[in-house]
Amino acid sequence: MLLLGALVGAVLGLTGAGGGILAVPALMAAQGWSLPQAAPVALLAVAAGAALGAYEGWRRQLVRYRAAAWMAASGVPFAAAGASVAHLLPAPLLSTLFALAMPTRWASAR
Repeated sequence: MLLLGALVGAVLGLTGAGGGILAVPALMAAQGWSLPQAAPVALLAVAAGAALGAYEGWRRQLVRYRAAAWMAASGVPFAAAGASVAHLLPAPLLSTLFALAMPTRWASAR
């Protein structure tokens, strides 16, 4: 787990990519977990890394507070709603939806 976390953290730090895109499949492959099992662990790990990155941005005076507040205000309720829906869907469907979203994420990051 430590090596997996270090690898995901290094790639995220280098690329700025969304953590769940790497952490969720890594946990599923390495630990044999289902998507509903891997997602909360990945979210917690990514949140810790994001907090450190936000602190570093704040320290360098790079944080745009208004944009961050709008993203948080709109993202938090939808994340809660998404988590609720995820518990209602079968794991194979969630995995398929996640796999379909991955290429879209990587294409938009270029």
